[in-house]
Amino acid sequence: MRLSSIARGSETLAEKYLQVVKALDLAGVRTDADLLFGWPAAELYHKLQKLQPSLEQQVTRENFFEFRDEVLRAVSVSALTGDDELELEMQRQDNATIEIGSGVERLDEMIGGFGKHQVVEISGATGSGKTLLTLQVTLRHLSQDAEASALWLDTTGDFSAERAREMMDYTTGPASSSALDRLQCLHCFNLSAAHDAFDYLRSSINASDSATRIRFLVIDPITHLFSPNLAGFTSQGHAIMTTFMRQLSSIARSFHITVFIINTAVSALPRIPKAPFPRTSETPDEESESGSESGSGDEKEREKEKETERLPPLPAAPRIPISLSAFQGTESKPALGPSFTFLTDVTLWLSAGKSIFEGDEECAKVEEESEGSRIVHVAEVLRSRDVPSRTWCAFAIRDGLTLEPIVQ
Repeated sequence: MRLSSIARGSETLAEKYLQVVKALDLAGVRTDADLLFGWPAAELYHKLQKLQPSLEQQVTRENFFEFRDEVLRAVSVSALTGDDELELEMQRQDNATIEIGSGVERLDEMIGGFGKHQVVEISGATGSGKTLLTLQVTLRHLSQDAEASALWLDTTGDFSAERAREMMDYTTGPASSSALDRLQCLHCFNLSAAHDAFDYLRSSINASDSATRIRFLVIDPITHLFSPNLAGFTSQGHAIMTTFMRQLSSIARSFHITVFIINTAVSALPRIPKAPFPRTSETPDEESESGSESGSGDEKEREKEKETERLPPLPAAPRIPISLSAFQGTESKPALGPSFTFLTDVTLWLSAGKSIFEGDEECAKVEEESEGSRIVHVAEVLRSRDVPSRTWCAFAIRDGLTLEPIVQ
């Protein structure tokens, strides 16, 4: 946990230990782990003394050790009796029985429900319905449970509050009037901001006076957080990604929430390098090689053209997509590499129906006979720890605002 977050937890702490936090930040000590396990306390205080000229106020020895004790109390696990722990566990089990659905029964059955305490990856190309599905599941639950809230981390600044308001016209429930008030959106353009959001989530859930409890954590999309760190020549980016995803998994299970990870798509077709040199004729006319200068200039020009003439191109080798999809026509796959798929509990792949059922009469019939704009999409389980992989179902998106089942 970041030291600045601990200090902001109380106005008294923030005012009393402001200079201590600034001094520690200058010394490169920014988290509780750095403070408690980085250096011995006496050695760290001696290091702060050398930074005193750059501070507005001096940090006294008493103030430093008091702040260290406050951090230790903040991150320590509070003691519980067995009876209290049993009561809390029974409450968690009762909360876990709440059904969370998307509104498409076949999709809910295929994935085993969205109410599990796990990390769900929803991938697909642009316009496949990733954000719409996640937002619909979230709003449907917030409309049913007045004590639930959701934390949405927007990594691109594209979250539309107006779209969420329009989606509420298709969502009903006893708590629908306050659903949008319990949907919190934070801008997180880098990993540092995401870790700050995790600290806020932990403090919010642990707060005993909170009127609501966070049930959903959404990162939309996660690709922008990791892309700057991923490179083919170093493994540091993959290590950062693995550590981050393990932290998300721990949050989901420790705080009994559902984590949605929205991922983008990349091409699944293998790359074929271009030929370094053009294929040219290697059989020049023997007379031209002898150096004979006989013949007209036109004949020499034609001989030169023969020498540089390109041969017909070789037939292109078939490019077979490297994808986990059950459909051969799928030419895309989730971004962030193959290892990312194993860092989540389930990977759900969304795609437009036309890209899967090209020329299908039934698909066209559903879209033509519906009132308003209704487009067929396909959801497919690429990998899961609990349910069968390579299973799929079709659904429809109406007016770009709600998911509907397709009635056969």
